Amino acid sequence: MTTNPIAWHDRLFWFALAGYTFTLPISHTIAVRYGAFALLIVATVSLCLRDRQLPALPLKGAWAVYAGIALISCINAVSPMQSLREVRVEILNCLLVFSVSVTWARQRDLLEPFACVATASNLILVAIGLGVAGFGKSLPELMQLPDLVRAGLNANYLLTMAALVCYLGWTQLLKGRHALSAGIFLLLIADVLSMFVSLNRQALVALAMGLLCAAGLLLQHRFTWKRFAVAVAVVLILTGLVFVQILHRAENVENIDSIAQTTVSRDVRWKLWKFSIEKIVEHPLTGGGFGRAVFDKLYPDFMPDDPMLWHAHNMVLNKGIQMGFPGIAAFLLLWIALLRAFAAHLGDPANRSAIAIVGITTLATVFMKNMTDDFFVRDMALWFWLLTGILLGSLQRLAVREDHSVKAQ
Repeated sequence: MTTNPIAWHDRLFWFALAGYTFTLPISHTIAVRYGAFALLIVATVSLCLRDRQLPALPLKGAWAVYAGIALISCINAVSPMQSLREVRVEILNCLLVFSVSVTWARQRDLLEPFACVATASNLILVAIGLGVAGFGKSLPELMQLPDLVRAGLNANYLLTMAALVCYLGWTQLLKGRHALSAGIFLLLIADVLSMFVSLNRQALVALAMGLLCAAGLLLQHRFTWKRFAVAVAVVLILTGLVFVQILHRAENVENIDSIAQTTVSRDVRWKLWKFSIEKIVEHPLTGGGFGRAVFDKLYPDFMPDDPMLWHAHNMVLNKGIQMGFPGIAAFLLLWIALLRAFAAHLGDPANRSAIAIVGITTLATVFMKNMTDDFFVRDMALWFWLLTGILLGSLQRLAVREDHSVKAQ
């Protein structure tokens, strides 16, 4: 009995993708992740050999510029070998997972099944996180929780998931699966509660920014007062949650003014960002080499009493510390190229426009979140490129299919 090679490719791919999707947000699962990643590569190579095609890689120019400047930065790096390792982990691995996801999404109707797998993983992790952590824990208590529990409270993961979960709920509603759609939107509420429990203030702000981005695109497509009212109501709820969260985190405060000073004007990041900008200006064309930890190696005496300040706490400024202004430009070029790729489909038929809005909303949310910290590394960067690759590949597949349909008529 012979095995169908197409079915074999698909089984291997989905087995690896499910394992990769579930373990990616969980810390200290690197062995499982790398195993799943290797299986994804094997499945993709087999698929390309069968079809006699090269793997897909959109945005080649932007990727090449970014990778090239990162490699050049290693020449004068404070630790060249470490920077080279960071290039492999942060650029090569992300490029590979992006290529794999685009390649499969171009060939298969991948988006909705992937959204189901990702949403199921989200449900399991959030249920464990909220069920064990509960409400009212302090930051030190949250940090002591097991990795599996903290994965469901990982605001960066939940933010990257948000638009995809919304899309799945919308597609199920259109198919008349009202109970399933309602359950998915209840999961979204649980995700917001997890962000609240995590005490990550910027997460809720970034979520509100993503919501405003999505609402603006939806209202531009078709304005209704109902859509407008829902968007305003959700933003107000998120604003209230942020305020309650600030009250919970603030200690020894007497009034609103002192809370504002504690949480905004006295935030040590203002000093950190000012220092980072000054150092980038001092070395505008070069930096300390690729990698987030370069800041700590270059400036170990910057506020050594605060161990949290080992990088610039802003992903764009971190690129400047690592690679100077060329690095900032190359990094932003990659984001702009991805944004343009999604924006090109905004005027397309409804389903493609919806996918484009999911992509743009995800970009806006993740970018906003990483303006006050830098979690766009390792697992969260891989998760971002996996998701955006599937979205972009799906758009390209639908565009080709609709173009063939038009020609056939």
